[in-house]
Amino acid sequence: QINGSRAYRLGSSVLRLATLREASVPMLSVARAVLAELSMATGETAHMSQIQDQHLTTLAHSYSSTHATRVMIEDATVSSFHATSSGLAVLAFADPGFVDSILAQPLKSFTRHTKTNPDEIRNALGIVRKTGIAESISGFEVDVHSHACPVFSPDMRPIGALAVAAPVSRMSVRTQAAIQNHVKTQAIALTQQTGGFCPPNFPVSTD
Repeated sequence: QINGSRAYRLGSSVLRLATLREASVPMLSVARAVLAELSMATGETAHMSQIQDQHLTTLAHSYSSTHATRVMIEDATVSSFHATSSGLAVLAFADPGFVDSILAQPLKSFTRHTKTNPDEIRNALGIVRKTGIAESISGFEVDVHSHACPVFSPDMRPIGALAVAAPVSRMSVRTQAAIQNHVKTQAIALTQQTGGFCPPNFPVSTD
């Protein structure tokens, strides 16, 4: 409410979501279908994040009805690059200058498991480049285990990431393997459906 009148000002989160959706309508329509398929296949929460300047913002999400307990996501949520699987997936294939700028900033610790040492994070990015899959265990939110794969633009740059988040208690070795396979398959499909291309150094195989 403004100055006691009946006029109201939209909050920053609402404005951010409106701006993101306006700029991402083609991606959003395709992402929703992919997310629905991904959440159904994995039985867990699926979400798509997109880069905006030096921020990573949730574009859309999809819940599965398989489990009563699930990871909750809100659209327009600003996520951390260094503490989330989506952020790590993007950084692994981003321009070195962009990675340097992100890791040069103060890195917030969200939980006791958050990695904030730039060298440690760079080592983790090396593993992501070999597999195409990033992983975060309680790095951003306690008891949440997430896997993510980057989504690329026509110029082969990462524009965001597709991810699946689940409670740590449900993440068995078999479940991890299945989620990783589904996430990569759908991220590649989303890249192709939106006119993007995976870079030559991206491991497209899901084996």
